Amino acid sequence: MTERKGGSDVTRATETRAVGDGTEKVKLYGNKFYTSAIDCQVTLTLAKYEEDLGLFLVQLPKDYDGSIEVEKLKNKLGTRQLPTAELTLNGVSGLLLAKRGIANIIPMLHVRIPS
Repeated sequence: MTERKGGSDVTRATETRAVGDGTEKVKLYGNKFYTSAIDCQVTLTLAKYEEDLGLFLVQLPKDYDGSIEVEKLKNKLGTRQLPTAELTLNGVSGLLLAKRGIANIIPMLHVRIPS
């Protein structure tokens, strides 16, 4: 979700963009600086879309097609079983889930600890 220039300030610093054809399917272009679980089959990402940040579902290609490039694996201290990397999106296909991505992703970030 994060990008080089903005870290976690996704509302102002996101430069990844979604290029659509009038349907819910888009192509995503940009860089993601800190991406966890790069070996997953699907992921969610934010990208500039129309006048806001859209929330997109990305299904990773089964065969290498150049639409996602792993630039660098991170050498982190945390969970080493969860591969984390810098990624470049070169027109990977995405599906628009919400035009107001921030409004839809914020509830997912709230964690409530039972007392």
